[in-house]
Amino acid sequence: MNVIKYSFNPKLAKTPKHKNLSSNDLNNISWRFSKVDRDGKWKCSLSKLNEQKTKEIIRKLKDFDSMTWGDLKGKRRHSIPATAICKEAKKRLQDIEKDDINELFSIGISGKERIWGIREGDVFSILWWDPDHNVCPSKLRNT
Repeated sequence: MNVIKYSFNPKLAKTPKHKNLSSNDLNNISWRFSKVDRDGKWKCSLSKLNEQKTKEIIRKLKDFDSMTWGDLKGKRRHSIPATAICKEAKKRLQDIEKDDINELFSIGISGKERIWGIREGDVFSILWWDPDHNVCPSKLRNT
């Protein structure tokens, strides 16, 4: 009988990649479009975008959709307290009866461009398209 010998002791237990994550951060992202704002300054409307930009956004969302929330979170993809957004965006939340939301989630697409939404568990409900980073302007250059 042949016996396999190891020159190292393999770990039998797996350890998570991320520490201090909520259980929802370990789940894959799901997209929901039912809360999209179809009016106002940051309306999410394909008629506002050219075909190339639409394809770019869809490609990015498709790439993100294989990630967990823990993988997605980072410098250009993060939660923002609703109190930190601009006055006009706060007013828009009132107009669409979403002013009870404590925080929004911003996903950087490219340069200044952002998709804003509401994170509910592992679901991202897309709300706004912000091509000029106006919903919550950054004080940092080139963001």
